[in-house]
Amino acid sequence: MKTHCTRTWVLLRKDAADMVKNPNMLIMLLLPVLFSWIYTFIGAETGEHLTPAAVLTLATLMTLALVPLSLLSTAIAEEKEKNTLRTLMLTGVTAGEFLTSKALATELSIAVVSTATFFVAGAPVTALAPYLAASLLGALPLLLLGAVIGIASRDQMSTGIAAAPLALLMMLPAMFGAAGGVIGFIARLMPTTAVLDLVYAAMELQALDLVSSMLVLAVWSVLSAAVFALIYKKKRLDN
Repeated sequence: MKTHCTRTWVLLRKDAADMVKNPNMLIMLLLPVLFSWIYTFIGAETGEHLTPAAVLTLATLMTLALVPLSLLSTAIAEEKEKNTLRTLMLTGVTAGEFLTSKALATELSIAVVSTATFFVAGAPVTALAPYLAASLLGALPLLLLGAVIGIASRDQMSTGIAAAPLALLMMLPAMFGAAGGVIGFIARLMPTTAVLDLVYAAMELQALDLVSSMLVLAVWSVLSAAVFALIYKKKRLDN
């Protein structure tokens, strides 16, 4: 057990450093912060100032669409593309340790990005802890889907092609969560919409039925885990 934890810790430090060194990954991490700054400060100068809750809504959507889906899949595919995955396996690193370190590094990245966007938006400090909890919890099913894309893809370019439609699916319906009809119903079933409900509750903007939001996240987590298990069983890591 101690050996597994030690190897995972070493891999986590390596993965965190790699995410900062890779230009594509660094851009994914900086985009939500950049757009938060644009909406907050430049918007204020043009008279189109958005509230902290509105800025965090946009930033949360972008963070969840980019980081767990695109960044995690890119991190996995990069190891395969550069043949460093086989080297790690030959040194005794297990698939569980490899994927765990990638997932933890991604969750850490989400925490850092979410904290940065939170303060850029000017949200009250008392809402920081529940906001981070909502972001990290909502990222879990998307992390599993990001891992699926990374496992199924052979290189970084193919991960972008596979992740883009799913990222749009996660971003667009949540923007129509208040709409009626079919599009509103579909939006309510998206994990990103459930996360936004948790964010609104963290900002104490309105009382919501958070049980349904947690249920949506739980269902997505189970389904994502099933898809991950199926793809992993078929592809493994080094396909």
